[in-house]
Amino acid sequence: MKKAQFLKASILAITLTFFLSCGKEEATPIDNRIVGEWTIYSFTDEANATIIWDELETSLVDIIPEYSCFSYTLSVNAKLATERFVNVDVESRGCLSPSLTIFTWAIDPETDLYDFTQGALFITNLVTYSNNDNRMKWTNQKSGEVKIWDRTVAEISSE
Repeated sequence: MKKAQFLKASILAITLTFFLSCGKEEATPIDNRIVGEWTIYSFTDEANATIIWDELETSLVDIIPEYSCFSYTLSVNAKLATERFVNVDVESRGCLSPSLTIFTWAIDPETDLYDFTQGALFITNLVTYSNNDNRMKWTNQKSGEVKIWDRTVAEISSE
C-alpha cells in the first residue's frame, strides 16, 4: 500500500515538475506596422546615390511605352516579406517575368532591428516609419543601402 502511494506521489511530483518547467516560449514581437502592401519610393545604388523610382520608371516609359510593366513592390505578412521586381527586357520591347525574393522576418528583441532571412542570406535592417506609418525606411546595417517604401492604400470605389 505504501509503495502504491509513494508511486502515485512520485508520478504527481514528476508531472507537476514537468508542467511547471515548461514555461511558455517567449513570443517574438510582431510590429504590425510592417504588415501590408508596399511600393518602392526610392533606393540607393552602389555609389550610395539615391534613385527615385517614379523618375526612373517615367524616364524608361517615355522611351519605350511597353516598359510600363516595370515595378518593384513588397508584400509583408506576420512571417514573410516578399519583394517582387519586374525588370525591363533590354532585348525586346517589354518586361521580364517577375523576380520574387521571399524572406522570413523577425524583430530582434534586444536591438529592435529587423532580421530578414532567406536560406543562408541574413540581412539586418533598421526600420523606421513616418507619414502616419505609411512610409517605411530600411537601412541595411551591413551595406548601408537604403530603401524607402510607401504603403499601398486600397482604392475605395464610389459605387
